[in-house]
Amino acid sequence: EIGWHQSDLADILNINKQTLSNYESGKSIPGNHVWALIMLALDFHPNYKLLKQDISSNWASHLDVLDHA
Repeated sequence: EIGWHQSDLADILNINKQTLSNYESGKSIPGNHVWALIMLALDFHPNYKLLKQDISSNWASHLDVLDHA
């Protein structure tokens, strides 16, 4: 557990807190550049398929948008 607040991650991603909330709730899906920043910020390995079962947020269901990699 990183211990960040939503606003901390939003600042790192250079997005507002509402946008991040929309990603978390599945109301919107971040673009590939934001996915890359999220993975870097949260120290996810680019081979997300190995980690997919460990991701507890709603983001896991949207990771398939990167399946072409």
